[in-house]
Amino acid sequence: MDWKRNSHIAVTGFCIGPACHYWYIYLDGILPGRTFKTLAKKIFLDGFIFSPVNITLFFIAISILEGETLSQAKDELVSKGWKIYLAEWIVWPPAQLVNFYFLPTHYRVLYDCSVSLVFDWFYSYVKYGCDLEEHSSS
Repeated sequence: MDWKRNSHIAVTGFCIGPACHYWYIYLDGILPGRTFKTLAKKIFLDGFIFSPVNITLFFIAISILEGETLSQAKDELVSKGWKIYLAEWIVWPPAQLVNFYFLPTHYRVLYDCSVSLVFDWFYSYVKYGCDLEEHSSS
């Protein structure tokens, strides 16, 4: 197990969590209610506005933790960010439907973090890649 890499991924989650908290408060403020139309708007805004912000924050935070430059973070965001963005469109719309329909605002970040805990494995895979030969010989 790579403890340094795992700690970097965990720290990025702690950085992004507060942004999620305020994002959900903002969404509930501009789009109150749980009608289908409201849910569709929240999911649309979450995917098209917050998801790119979230992915950008991830690559900036992880680059800072690893002593890389912002230019390196930008290059990695451009080369790898699209993979995460596509995967987010598979995972997050159904997850956010549950989040926005069933949960009060004060539980949304906890739920989001639970889904993110699993999804962060994919973030790590995209960020670091996976050399199966290297891992199978250890």
